[in-house]
Amino acid sequence: MICSSCGEDSVVEMDAQTVCTMCGTVMSENGIVSEITFGETSGGAAMVQGSYVGADQTRARAPAGYRQRGIATQESREQTLLNGRRRIFELATGLRLSEHLSNVATRFFNLAVNSNFTKGRRTQYVAAACLYAATRQANGTQMLIDFSDLIEINVFVLGSTYLKLVRELHINVPVIDPVIYITRFAALLDFGDETQKVALDATRLVNRMGRDWMQIGRRPSGICGACLLLAARMNNFRRSIEEIVQVVKIADVTLRKRLAEFKETASGSLTVADFRSIWLEETQDPPAYTQGIKREEKARATKSRKLRDDSAASEASSGPGQDPADEVLEGEGHEQYDDAMRDEMATYLGSTVGATLAHELDQQDAKRLAKVSQTPPFQLDDNDRLDDLDEDELDAFILTPEEVEVKKRLWMNANKDYLRELAEKQTGPDGELKPISQRPRKRTKPRDAETATGLTAADATTKMLEKKKFSKKINYDAIRNLFD
Repeated sequence: MICSSCGEDSVVEMDAQTVCTMCGTVMSENGIVSEITFGETSGGAAMVQGSYVGADQTRARAPAGYRQRGIATQESREQTLLNGRRRIFELATGLRLSEHLSNVATRFFNLAVNSNFTKGRRTQYVAAACLYAATRQANGTQMLIDFSDLIEINVFVLGSTYLKLVRELHINVPVIDPVIYITRFAALLDFGDETQKVALDATRLVNRMGRDWMQIGRRPSGICGACLLLAARMNNFRRSIEEIVQVVKIADVTLRKRLAEFKETASGSLTVADFRSIWLEETQDPPAYTQGIKREEKARATKSRKLRDDSAASEASSGPGQDPADEVLEGEGHEQYDDAMRDEMATYLGSTVGATLAHELDQQDAKRLAKVSQTPPFQLDDNDRLDDLDEDELDAFILTPEEVEVKKRLWMNANKDYLRELAEKQTGPDGELKPISQRPRKRTKPRDAETATGLTAADATTKMLEKKKFSKKINYDAIRNLFD
């Protein structure tokens, strides 16, 4: 260091001061030192003097004597950090995560506290979100629903907290690869010694779906469920959709949709042997793009069909088209043409030929009406008669006894639950059939003057109360006294 007064390079540090030995100028001084000093208590024991102030603390901690007297020494911020760290380690223990992930999650929680992210939110939610972010960065096999099941909250509430935490702290979380969950789910489906083989087939299916743009924008659990179901069928394991849904925790509709999308690809039409040996280089269009094209084609077809129907209806209503020149001529001489036509028709009808023609038309109408009235309401067509059918053709419509037995078994199998419940209702404890008991039918007496329910309204009300009591909390004796 060079002296600012004399320019000599003879500056030394002593007693927390920076002094030039040539001119004696004190260049800087520092009254606060980081040296450790010791003192002596009244009992003669040595003690460290001073306190440690951390970078995230606003004041020094009080000595041990004050803590023993019950004076609060921890700030609210320190308590939040300790509670968050404790919650993170509890969650890590429940999910069997490593200590390294717990430490990473603790650092995330400290950043969240410094950003005031914990204000207005439960510490347990923020701790779970931090631990899940740490597992995502380490490509762990834990899903968000595992954390929500452990702390017993809604997965969407926890997901909202996680997304806000990642956005606030600018955490770079990699995209989830569904392959990391395949081994975990395959172990839960109990494939035995074939677990590794099924997992390899499912991994190949996942990579194929990724090649065909089926993973982008989709949750990994749906992709894993569809691939595991297909891999199980490829290895002759009978796993139902309900079993897959219980393991991967998705809806059956989502699983069926992923299977339908894979069926539309070129790989979906390959056999099991071809799929294991052939890797198609061509890729399929994204499902969203394909669905958009189908919707546009359907809309265009609907629009063109509507236009055709409208044009046909307009042509039928307007009749044959006319030339524009003819329309102009017709418009100019329309009145003259009507007058000439009216005079000609009057002259023709007044003649003998016109009268004869009108008489013939009336006779033709009368004959047509008489023929219609004599026509039977329904006549069989020649094509509707069964006289020309062969016996073989008639036998084809009648089931054989074997076919009847097969259909009977199918019906019994489809309705076995209902038949079992019906048999339990009809049989008693000793296994015998219960007698069918029919309740006696109540006959309603006619109500007239001879069969009146009472002479007065009071008598009728009294008899009705005696016949049917509406409630046990009503004093019917007091009601009877009302009519006395």
